[in-house]
Amino acid sequence: MSDRHTVTPVTPSPRQLQAAHLVIALGLILLLAAFFRFWQLGSFPPGFYHDEAYNGLDALSLTQGKTFPQFYEGWELYAQDAHAERPAVETRFPLFFEGNYGREPLHIYLMALSLKLFGPTPFAIRAVPALFGVLAVFTTFLAAKALLEIRDWRLEIGDSVQSPISN
Repeated sequence: MSDRHTVTPVTPSPRQLQAAHLVIALGLILLLAAFFRFWQLGSFPPGFYHDEAYNGLDALSLTQGKTFPQFYEGWELYAQDAHAERPAVETRFPLFFEGNYGREPLHIYLMALSLKLFGPTPFAIRAVPALFGVLAVFTTFLAAKALLEIRDWRLEIGDSVQSPISN
């Protein structure tokens, strides 16, 4: 029997094992984060908070094709329109939502997409912030990994302080 048909098992290196453990840990952490953010999302807490309701109403208005007042580029233009006899300029897709002390649109546009996918339900309104919460856990994990990759930071700092002195 020839030796060229025998299969020798490949043992992973410690670095490969560590990377696999890290991926498994990240997966479990993200699953746990998603579970706690999406569990009973449509029913708890009952009702909406003020900001949540305001964002939801604006997102619902976007899905229904309603228009919004256009954001002014400066106080002079605002004063001209506010004291003029003509109606304010309106737009279908605002770059800034003036209501509720002003809000940027990305969150509201994503909430409108969620309302289109899931219908006008509390779950649809709360799904976007919950998804951003899971993404925040992921980015925090990546930041912690990047910060903790230097094993012995005291040696790194010591080398950087000592090198100008020794030259």
